[in-house]
Amino acid sequence: MFRLGDLVPFTVLFAAGLWRRKQPEAHKRLMTLATIGGFMSAAVAQLVGHQFRSLPLLVVPLIGIIFFAPAVYDRIRSGRFHPITLWGGLSLFAWGNGRAGLIGPSEAWHNLMGWLMGWLVG
Repeated sequence: MFRLGDLVPFTVLFAAGLWRRKQPEAHKRLMTLATIGGFMSAAVAQLVGHQFRSLPLLVVPLIGIIFFAPAVYDRIRSGRFHPITLWGGLSLFAWGNGRAGLIGPSEAWHNLMGWLMGWLVG
């Protein structure tokens, strides 16, 4: 239920990647970030959350490493950070932490998700 928030950055990045598909450098970076933001963060959070319940702060650095890996790769490969991977990684990191710290625990979010799940199931 909480991972529904991953659809927002995935949809935005995927749509931007489709829009810029004739620009290979931008397209591949946007699609990579869409995949990382939409799927990898959830997988890491689930894996680390189940394996290391006593170390919840381990999730944030691991997800940060995953989000910034494309920017580091660009820096090593071309000697500069590509704006898409740098700002995309920062945006994904900020969205994930904001969602986890502000949106996820809110009563409004839980009410919305309860209504949505009842509507889908019932």
